[in-house]
Amino acid sequence: MNKSYKNFPEIMKDIFRKIGYTGHYIHRSLTTTLDKTRNVVITLVTSGTHEHWTGFSVAIMHKQNGTIVQQFFPFQDYLQSTQDNGQKYSPYVWRSSALNQDQLHWFGFAPTEDSIFEMTDAIDNYLSDWK
Repeated sequence: MNKSYKNFPEIMKDIFRKIGYTGHYIHRSLTTTLDKTRNVVITLVTSGTHEHWTGFSVAIMHKQNGTIVQQFFPFQDYLQSTQDNGQKYSPYVWRSSALNQDQLHWFGFAPTEDSIFEMTDAIDNYLSDWK
């Protein structure tokens, strides 16, 4: 996963195809159907720093009444990495003006397939409570 991405749907597909999620990818979100009356919206979100996305917001939406429940899944809970000096830092996806502006990158490390699966498994388990 040590690569850059052209756009948000590309990074979302790379992550969520691993657990078989399909649906509509629109900008930073994946929308998929939970049942006849509810959808799931998974969105790449920022915690306030410009051009840094730090996790996923998972919302269960009633098709007529709006948000039922929403949960944040921060990357740092699943994708912890260690620098050369042994200090831990929080991972994020970013876009930098110093690099190609049209590309998104993981900050400073490449998440492993196992760490991505741990995060998507946590999201999948959360959603299974609502099925």
